[in-house]
Amino acid sequence: QYTKSVEQLAVNPEIRQVLAETKPGDYMMDAEKADTAMENLIGIANTDTENVLSAWMSDLDTSALVQSDGYISDGSWDITGRGWYGCIETGETILTEPYLDSSTGKMILSAACPVFDEAGTVLGAVGMDISLDHMTDIMREYKIGRSGYILLLSENGTFLYHPESDIIQKNIKDVNISENAMNAVLSGTNRFLAYQVDGQTKYGSLKTAGDTGYLVLSCLPFGEYYATLVLMVIALMLIFAVGILLIAIRIKKSARNLTKPILELNHTAQQLADGNLDVQLVITTEDEIGDLGNSFQKTVSRLKEYIAYIDETAEVLSRIA
Repeated sequence: QYTKSVEQLAVNPEIRQVLAETKPGDYMMDAEKADTAMENLIGIANTDTENVLSAWMSDLDTSALVQSDGYISDGSWDITGRGWYGCIETGETILTEPYLDSSTGKMILSAACPVFDEAGTVLGAVGMDISLDHMTDIMREYKIGRSGYILLLSENGTFLYHPESDIIQKNIKDVNISENAMNAVLSGTNRFLAYQVDGQTKYGSLKTAGDTGYLVLSCLPFGEYYATLVLMVIALMLIFAVGILLIAIRIKKSARNLTKPILELNHTAQQLADGNLDVQLVITTEDEIGDLGNSFQKTVSRLKEYIAYIDETAEVLSRIA
């Protein structure tokens, strides 16, 4: 949003006229449209007072700067020494590396855009100085899992945000981080990383933040990274154990159902062997055991019939005798 804002300022007709009119030895605020240009700078700065410290325009011929907060540079000010001067050299909008503002002591960065005349000649630059305090507050709210966090780094590896405030503004080369992460950041390569921070293994993804040149690196501890996998393994083990238990119960039940009629047949056969024909055998299964049970039952019935016949014959014979 800030780069778009300064690009709009760069084509503002009043600002272009002021920079075109100001020549070496001139005072920028004496230009015809200087007051209107200042109003435009104030207006753009007031659109985001929480983050924008000031909006400004700088003339290349006179090496002078005018800011929306009323600051006007003196003769000792040098445009070529500014961090945003590269936008004049390249002709492109840039975001600077973060730096400490000398007047406020806050960490800021500048969004700057070159201003051209109709012929395409560079007249100077316009820009905005942006405080990183609010961005730090926002970044602090982002969490990954329970204890993971994200890091924001500039193109040259300077930490713009880190949960440890004393690391902010340090370069990645000056912290205890593994070489693979350092090389990935400095090369600006999007990739997944397993890396070391203070000897502890971290996992994360390195991504470029749009076309700003900044980099976002996520940081998740080793234990938390594998926590989901461990939970899945435990869940699978529990499911497996429950499955084995259910299978064992089913086998036991099936075995009991299978052996019960066999035991009943054995008991009946023993009673028949002992001469007890008043046995009752009830087997309802429709398999070989059921067929065997029916055969037993038919055999008992026939034996009873034979015995009744023999008893009747014996009675008749006794009467004849």
